[in-house]
Amino acid sequence: MATLSTLQAKLKKALLPDVSAFNETDAAYYLNEGQERIAAGITMYEGVLSPPLPELYRTAEVKTVIIADAITIAFVDSDPDTITDLDSAFLTSGFAAGMPILISGAGESGNNGTFHYITTVVAGTITLVSTDELTAESASEEITIKSPCVALPSDYGRGLFLIASESQGNQLELYPSYHKFLKKYPLLDEDGYVDAVVAKGNFLYYQPMPSTAEVLTLHYYRKPTDMSAAESTPEGIPSHLQERLLVNYAAKEIYSMVEEAVKGKTSKADKYEEKFQKAMADLIAHIGTEEKEPIYYNDDSGYY
Repeated sequence: MATLSTLQAKLKKALLPDVSAFNETDAAYYLNEGQERIAAGITMYEGVLSPPLPELYRTAEVKTVIIADAITIAFVDSDPDTITDLDSAFLTSGFAAGMPILISGAGESGNNGTFHYITTVVAGTITLVSTDELTAESASEEITIKSPCVALPSDYGRGLFLIASESQGNQLELYPSYHKFLKKYPLLDEDGYVDAVVAKGNFLYYQPMPSTAEVLTLHYYRKPTDMSAAESTPEGIPSHLQERLLVNYAAKEIYSMVEEAVKGKTSKADKYEEKFQKAMADLIAHIGTEEKEPIYYNDDSGYY
């Protein structure tokens, strides 16, 4: 099993006699970048994306985002406008920056029924984007605020392939693209138990939106943890391929930068790129290609 210190030593040796190209901090950066990019998927020759690393598979639970029938919610016309909660429950309910939200139950009709977008959120205050407008309203009505999406786990890397509703006890339909998801749910405003989901950016979108928080279990491949201490080891990469993959990746990146700046050519970068690609081919042969099961879903638009 390689460690950060042994990988740095191997990289230094690979860069000889160009000792000026080696720096321990830069070496650690490119070794970690290599680990992260291999885990995320490397585009191989002929455009084939490398499969996920099996050891990085994990499951995690998330909850659909909602505050229901709360009499502690107020609306502030403050440019940018804000929503406040005397119970300070926004963060614990799952609201996050960048998320669209839908309001119902407000006394001022203009505050209801239109998606607003969060720019920042703390426990007791949601601040909306500057173009969203609210009518001032004090806390008194039973307000419901919900979202058609929830933040993906912070360690989410790639390959979301199965989602189950623990609340319903069934598997949900997983759409392959946000575009096809919108074909089925163009307004993102349906109410009911969750039937279908799709990953988009840092969020998991779902439809319909339940009236109470629903627990969803996600199956995916996580990001590897950066190597920081000298004895840190790579995550997910088979031990017999760690040096070849990470050292050759770091060397090609360093030479790409150094040779372009100094000589205007990339001969050594090409050499290590070739070695890296061969190591990636061996990785794919070792773990196998990714097998994807067809995803079937009902879609009146004709997309299947």
